[in-house]
Amino acid sequence: MKDIYINGKFLCQRITGVQRYASELVKQLDEINDERFKFHIIKPSGTVNKIDFKNIDVIETKGKAGYFWEQIILPKICRRLKAETLINFCNVAPVFFPGICVLHDLGCIDAPKGFSFRQRVVYKIINRLNVRRYKHIFTVSEYMKKRIEEFYGVNGVDVLYSGREHIADIKPVKPLFIDKFQDYYLAVGSMNPNKNFKSIVRLAKLNPDENFIIAGGNARSFAKEKLDLSENLYFTGYLKDEELSYLYKNCKAFLFPSVYEGFGLPPIEALCSGCKRVLCNDIPVLREIGEGLYTFADFDKAEKISDIEFIEPDLSKLEKYSWEKSARKLLEILER
Repeated sequence: MKDIYINGKFLCQRITGVQRYASELVKQLDEINDERFKFHIIKPSGTVNKIDFKNIDVIETKGKAGYFWEQIILPKICRRLKAETLINFCNVAPVFFPGICVLHDLGCIDAPKGFSFRQRVVYKIINRLNVRRYKHIFTVSEYMKKRIEEFYGVNGVDVLYSGREHIADIKPVKPLFIDKFQDYYLAVGSMNPNKNFKSIVRLAKLNPDENFIIAGGNARSFAKEKLDLSENLYFTGYLKDEELSYLYKNCKAFLFPSVYEGFGLPPIEALCSGCKRVLCNDIPVLREIGEGLYTFADFDKAEKISDIEFIEPDLSKLEKYSWEKSARKLLEILER
């Protein structure tokens, strides 16, 4: 049995896309409990994202989640434990013990406006130093595989898609504010510029008889943008999964105007929660993930939302997006 160590910084962070990815894949590894491997998670102090593991050891260390813990403390612990393999699920790995890494996207290069100057510098330096030293690189779509291989001049990147099974465990809870809205269009995400929520602000103005909800992120960050908001647009701020599930299920359509993604999980979550119609921006990665599932449009040109002809999604196409399938593929590549 081979010992495999996992960078557990994601357990100390609020769940967004990459933390969801790490959490669900690790849950599957715990459930499968492959006899070829023994998994151990090394994490900083404190826990935000609590998971009860049956078969995976959790090693809590001193230090808070951050660059110092990941780049200095984590590699020291790996060497002390005589670790051979460290898996990093969230885009970044320690320079002094790079191991295996999942690169979700090249956002700091392809969509730099969504990152601070410090973040751009750190990510670029770390990835440049690590990319040819990784034991293996994974990513989340064929689009990103091609982009990473071309940009860094590497080969053999493997794709581990995001999954959908976690949706089945979420029981919808009606948010208190929803009684204000009879019908609504829903969007989910942060104020990161690549999420393109200014197009939702624009749509709300062009469709005054419709209601629009933007869920997730920090409502104050939207306020800082000093956008000219119409009364039919509502920002919820961060919501629990149960509340999001309710909004997904009961919206008139889910809107995903993003101009840059590595995968784009929210439209999959919406469909698996019972949403009947999904409208996505027409970009290559969303075409790859959502052909036959999503309706596509240019959000910067769309005007009357009632004029859009939505396709009926072929839900059988969702079967390929499975945390279990991705976990089993990971195990086979670890063995290889």
